[in-house]
Amino acid sequence: MIQASRHRAEVTEMILTGYDYEIHKANEKKLAYQEGEKQGGIRTMIRIYRRQDMPESEILAEVMKEFSLDQDEARRYMDD
Repeated sequence: MIQASRHRAEVTEMILTGYDYEIHKANEKKLAYQEGEKQGGIRTMIRIYRRQDMPESEILAEVMKEFSLDQDEARRYMDD
């Protein structure tokens, strides 16, 4: 749902400002990098907590809180 809103905003912006492929490509690269950083941070946090023998339920709660994820999203990272 959030992604659909983001794409809608991008389309609206392109219509209003004109489409520039190079700018679009740079923005997509930046978004992909940010998403990769977030995913890496989540996985790193899980590994660290597991090494500290933190209970899985507590790790799940911390990941949800720190990264504003719902339980299903957080669980997917935990199952990786």
